[in-house]
Amino acid sequence: MPHSVAENLIRHVTLRQLQIFETVVRLGGYTRAAQALHLSQPAVSMQIKKLCDSLGHVLLEKHGHQIQPTSVGIEVYIAAQDILDRMDSLSRAAIELDGEIKGVLRIAVITSAIYFMPHMLGAFIAQHPQVEPQMVVTNRANVLERLKSKQDDLVIMGQVPRQLAVEAEPFIDNELLVVSPPDHPLCKLANISLQQMSQQRLLLREPGSGTRLAMER
Repeated sequence: MPHSVAENLIRHVTLRQLQIFETVVRLGGYTRAAQALHLSQPAVSMQIKKLCDSLGHVLLEKHGHQIQPTSVGIEVYIAAQDILDRMDSLSRAAIELDGEIKGVLRIAVITSAIYFMPHMLGAFIAQHPQVEPQMVVTNRANVLERLKSKQDDLVIMGQVPRQLAVEAEPFIDNELLVVSPPDHPLCKLANISLQQMSQQRLLLREPGSGTRLAMER
């Protein structure tokens, strides 16, 4: 790359613009990117426009309801990921040299984790006050999407997806129980078969929930 071109990019293209562009492409839209980055959608659109103007190319195209990168946009996306990964590595290296655990900790947890996660996270923050936690509570389907797109540092869920190359460590039992009114006919039985349960009218979580998936199995 000619020196003059590289100097122009350094002057006019910011890391924030690359981060926003990478997030838009990775999540497939302006709205999701704005939510993930805690920005307004107009702010995201404005930064993408500035990046396109600085590079002199159209980087994104709309196909129906989907946003997809152009051929140049794909190259910028790959470069942006590389730059952001290197910045993340640099940040982690600086923290290790400093000898302290600090920085942003991005966590996504399934809904049932809200009953124990605040206590565990509180104890961790008490030991490492320089850590800034950012936690998203959602169902299994959304946690999987976040896991695939590498949005978080830590994910807590009930059933680890086999199709993804991730490291998993079990740390707590998540027992599922059936709750009913005390006058329900099955309450009089010492043992209840799965066949008897399948004949009952059950109130379940929404599709995409890990609890519902376990019950349907």
